[in-house]
Amino acid sequence: MSKQVIIFLFVALLFLAACRSDYEKEMEEVFSTEKNYAEKVYEIKLDEVNSEIAVYKFRKFISITYTPVEENEEIVGVYKRNHESDYDRMDDESGINGNEPVIRKAILID
Repeated sequence: MSKQVIIFLFVALLFLAACRSDYEKEMEEVFSTEKNYAEKVYEIKLDEVNSEIAVYKFRKFISITYTPVEENEEIVGVYKRNHESDYDRMDDESGINGNEPVIRKAILID
């Protein structure tokens, strides 16, 4: 391989590593926000149910999906990044419909 290819691969790996850390931080922030929302609105402790966090293209949307133990219906909280790079909860799932996430994280409770 030429030096240019090796340098390109190295830079690409560094970029991906940097993006991953941003994803983790933002996923944790949104999870914390949804945790408070779930306790107030649904009286659910999000730490006690299985959930999945998904990040969509360019971190524009992050969703959290969970199912309360007593119910069969999934709850999906969708957050959209605003101009200040914070996330606001949306009223519906229209921002993610038809889109595949770029990263998913499952949180399984035993």
